[in-house]
Amino acid sequence: MDVMKKCVKHLALFGLMMAVAFSMILPTTTNAAAKKPTKITLKASKTTVTVGSKTKVKVKTVKPKSASKAVTFKSSNKKIATVTSKGVVTGKKAGKVKITAVSKKNKKVKASVKITVKNPVAKSLKIAASCTNVCEGGTCTVSVTSVNPKLASKAVTYSTSDKDIATVTQKGLVSAQKKGTVTITATSKINKKVKASVKLNVVYAQSGTVKNTVDMSNKPAGKVAKVWLPVPTSDDNQKITNIKVDAPKATKVIKATKDSAGNTACYIEWDASVVPADRTATLSYHVTRKEVVRPNLVEKGSVDKAKFAEYLKETEKSGSFKEGSIVKTQADKIVKDANAKTVLQKAKAIFDWEVANLHRDNSVTGCGLGDVENILTTTKGGKCTDLNSVFVALLRAEGIPAREMFGIRINAADITGNQHCRAQFYLPGTGWVEADPADVLKQALTDGKSNTDADWNSYVEPVKDKYWGGNNEKWVMLSIERDITLSPAQSAKAATGGILNADGTLNNFGYPYGEFDGEYVSCYNAKDFSYTYTFAEDHNRDCC
Repeated sequence: MDVMKKCVKHLALFGLMMAVAFSMILPTTTNAAAKKPTKITLKASKTTVTVGSKTKVKVKTVKPKSASKAVTFKSSNKKIATVTSKGVVTGKKAGKVKITAVSKKNKKVKASVKITVKNPVAKSLKIAASCTNVCEGGTCTVSVTSVNPKLASKAVTYSTSDKDIATVTQKGLVSAQKKGTVTITATSKINKKVKASVKLNVVYAQSGTVKNTVDMSNKPAGKVAKVWLPVPTSDDNQKITNIKVDAPKATKVIKATKDSAGNTACYIEWDASVVPADRTATLSYHVTRKEVVRPNLVEKGSVDKAKFAEYLKETEKSGSFKEGSIVKTQADKIVKDANAKTVLQKAKAIFDWEVANLHRDNSVTGCGLGDVENILTTTKGGKCTDLNSVFVALLRAEGIPAREMFGIRINAADITGNQHCRAQFYLPGTGWVEADPADVLKQALTDGKSNTDADWNSYVEPVKDKYWGGNNEKWVMLSIERDITLSPAQSAKAATGGILNADGTLNNFGYPYGEFDGEYVSCYNAKDFSYTYTFAEDHNRDCC
């Protein structure tokens, strides 16, 4: 009996223990099921952000409340906004994007929030034009170069101050209508109070094809003939395209060589086997040349003499710049008499003095050789190379960088004898500035005026204004600088009255240069050398 009681007691105890065990297991199973979410909602700290800024997206609610809030985030367009695994959203570009969260415990449960990305509001902006001087009838472009803050929208609307001078499209394409100055303004689309402007000069232009033909058939057979032809290059004021060389019987042609001053030349050679009649060649190119408009002559800083050493040195014909020399003494007197202190004041004083004291002499061969000391002491005049070489030498003697530019006028069909030298000086804060006292004096001679006339001052002031800081478009620059060694190097010795210096260097490279049987062929006698220049004008004005 006792045994039976004990058995019953043990069975009861076992049953109780099992009941407790099951009671512990069943609630656990129920809780696990409860942690599997059936719904989630999201919350963003802000739903509108600017490009580059951030917002935070997180799970706001979950059902049931005890369910896991663990999710993965995804952006509908990463180009507009990205999102990290922690829900940090970063704006990339303006637009609308959907940020979606997917439950890690139940991938069927999702929620989304829309985020708008906007560009920051511009506080300021800057614009620039592809060229400041655009040809009449031509085009250029204006565009936004920077905006503050950096990530602000660059979207702008363009307007012009004078549609008669130039029009502008909303893409920034400027079409020049007639000569004048116009202001192009860009206004921010986001903040219309923010504007920026640029001034453009609509200028005259000259364009067409130049042909330089050389013929050395009048020289005897059995000898070597060589020519170097100046080839212009593009810069801010001229565009050179379609360069062609036609020399079918030449034994050697180098289309582009560089001389010691960096100018480009076309080298052509006929060896002794070539019959004289076959010694012909033609160099042609298309040029679009812009009128040079005087810039705003702002002087800032000082001349970097190391950087501009090339344009401060003495040349074969410049004379000495040392204290007590003719050139230095004259330059010092000019600036002292004018009480000139700055670079700009000194350059203008020398320009004015030259116009008042020198003259144009049409009897000089070619453009002249620019023998400065002889001009200052004896002749008191000359042609363009002479007169502008005086200007350059006086400036250099005062420590102002200056240089001659050699080219040819493109103002007629036959331009064989139209070589012309211009001058430039360097103004810190502005750059290279043109000045052509030689053309002032040429126009005076053409008009029958002299600096001894009673009405000289009233006559000459508007002429000087035309050639101070600017110049016309009817000219193409071929080369710069003096005392040049060509490539291949010239071999002829100096010739009296010729363009070669005493040391065999080339005085300037404004003319074709030729050698026959190792001897110099005078470029000043186009009939002896037999070369021609022609210009066929067209009306292409897209010159920027």
